[in-house]
Amino acid sequence: MDIASVPKVPFQGPGDEDPNWVELYHRLFRGRYLFLGKPLDKQAADQIIKSMIYLNQENKSEDFLFFLQCRGGGMTLGVAVYDT
Repeated sequence: MDIASVPKVPFQGPGDEDPNWVELYHRLFRGRYLFLGKPLDKQAADQIIKSMIYLNQENKSEDFLFFLQCRGGGMTLGVAVYDT
């Protein structure tokens, strides 16, 4: 495995007979974990907001976890993410 590759982990989705090897980020998203680890810009805010909306529409009764580790970004963008 080269350094730039994303680790793969086993994931068994609903209806799957056997687990499949998927990228770690895919598995975390399917587990309803969202991460922001860079300064908040328009592209990052759009991606987080769209992911939050998708996960909410997919299952309104199940929470998702949002991990925020950024050192800055636009105030308006932060409010937009918070408001979502």
